[in-house]
Amino acid sequence: MRKGDPPLPESGDGAKGDAPLPRSRRPTIIDVAQLAGVSKSTVSAVLRGTPGTSHKAVERVRRAIVELDYQPNNVARQLVGAQSKLIGVVVGDLSNQFFAEMAVHVERSATQAGFSTIFCNTLGDPDRELAAVTRLLQQQVAGILFLSMEASADLLRVAVGRHVPVVFATCRGEWADSVCIDDTQAAYLATRHLIELGHRRIAFVSPESMESLAHAERLDGYRQALRAAELPAGPVMTWAPGDSMIEVDGAQRGLKEVLADRRLFSGVFAVHDFIGVALLDSAGALGFAVPEDFAVSSIDNISLARLRAVSLTTVAQPFGAAAKESVSLLIRRISGELSGPPTLVTLPLALIARRSTTGRHSTQQPFEALDVLPTAVR
Repeated sequence: MRKGDPPLPESGDGAKGDAPLPRSRRPTIIDVAQLAGVSKSTVSAVLRGTPGTSHKAVERVRRAIVELDYQPNNVARQLVGAQSKLIGVVVGDLSNQFFAEMAVHVERSATQAGFSTIFCNTLGDPDRELAAVTRLLQQQVAGILFLSMEASADLLRVAVGRHVPVVFATCRGEWADSVCIDDTQAAYLATRHLIELGHRRIAFVSPESMESLAHAERLDGYRQALRAAELPAGPVMTWAPGDSMIEVDGAQRGLKEVLADRRLFSGVFAVHDFIGVALLDSAGALGFAVPEDFAVSSIDNISLARLRAVSLTTVAQPFGAAAKESVSLLIRRISGELSGPPTLVTLPLALIARRSTTGRHSTQQPFEALDVLPTAVR
């Protein structure tokens, strides 16, 4: 149990006491229920990811599972353990092209290494993410790869427990291996590019829902670039792609009105390509010209951004290298070849200037090879 966690109840639902289990007996679902102070059916609901269980009860059950080292289908898991060739992949939202493209690369890398993959699409919902972990453990996966992390890091760590190795790909967790870009540096580069083109009023735009750590670091990188150029902070905008309204520094305004207000900005840093592409599309539909009316830069380099009709300036990250390195790390943890504290692999970045800032399209593609090497390993 971690320092600061609330004490677990001594008994519940008919529990006779809290005597330790005999060393020779494996924990059962009843033991978990007794330690968590809930019913057996509640434990079953948490294991299945069935909605309707309170957050407090879910957290108690997960802590009890970790404390007892309880494993669903324990006998079957022991029989197949080392032979498991299944990797679970937790994805934020497959309708976002970034995750869809990363999923393709992950599946390809896993297949080349002799592993199969099972994907869980969480739609950016922390509860769905925790339930996905439970389902993957029930499927007896050998390890779990996270392409996003929406839930509390502590809750997620409790949910995974000591059952299987974990690697974070294109996101970061302090308690497991991570393969990702430096989000602060990426945002700094995208914003500095706008500054170098002469823009002095630069806005920041992000969607309503985004992984909190990546959002915070990209906002920080944007602000660092402005400070380095001795420019004032621009408006921070929150927008749902396709919506006719946009939040500007906490106030709701009409999107067309905001895009037409040259006092607000002449350049926009979009927190990722998905929202950058959507902004270009809405701007065109409303009669605005990019970059003549305002310029847009972003991060990721998804395939949509590379289309001539879109031509979005972006700080590219190497999808193939991220997937290959993440899968390799996970398999080395699964096999026992790699042990010890978590490893952080930082991937290279490359600014690709396209029409959305320069008025000219570029076919530059810096990370075509899957074997691009990471720039730094800690």
